[in-house]
Amino acid sequence: MFKLVRNLMLSAVMLAALVSCRPQKPAPLIKDLPSQPLAMPRDLYTHDWAQTEWWYYTGHLTGEDGKSYGFELTFFRYRVDPKQVGAPAPEGVTGYMSHFAVLSEDPPSYQHDSRIMIEGPAAGGAADRYRVFVGDWSVEGDVHSQR
Repeated sequence: MFKLVRNLMLSAVMLAALVSCRPQKPAPLIKDLPSQPLAMPRDLYTHDWAQTEWWYYTGHLTGEDGKSYGFELTFFRYRVDPKQVGAPAPEGVTGYMSHFAVLSEDPPSYQHDSRIMIEGPAAGGAADRYRVFVGDWSVEGDVHSQR
């Protein structure tokens, strides 16, 4: 019940922030992007014309004690399109969300946390290099390595 109330409160805060923001005129959203060859590392960067982007990491780890763990780390970038939400919303507001989870086999457990923020000093991404951050969580790197 606590998690449901917390998520509802976070959603309400996010909506209030979206309505109160007055961003500069954004780049137009491109819905039908023509197919083009993959170009790394450029395709790792954020793209102003995209409505939704994500960076997703999953893996398996073995602890020093020999126990197995799984993890998932995801960053999402999304732009509000007032035409799609059907409600008054400023055009071009960009939000960022991240989610981190760790699973253990023995004993079975699942732990997770998330962050949701409006683009600004505490959340954003780079259009000229690979960097995405939400609060104190971040990922950056190049075509050869990410950290």
